[in-house]
Amino acid sequence: MQALIALTKRPRGRALLTRAGAADQLAQMLTSLGLYDDPTIARTLGWDAEAVVARGHALRQAEGRP
Repeated sequence: MQALIALTKRPRGRALLTRAGAADQLAQMLTSLGLYDDPTIARTLGWDAEAVVARGHALRQAEGRP
């Protein structure tokens, strides 16, 4: 997996993967998953970690849990 991700970050590696259709699709998916670590990109993709934590906290308070 790490080798595949490394290939996607290099222009020649990316070109090589485009020749193998399924591998290219997998590489795109892995690259996209790697972007979820960046909060600004994650928010644009619909994931806001702070909002998830706030909802969980509110739910615990509403149910009387610590």
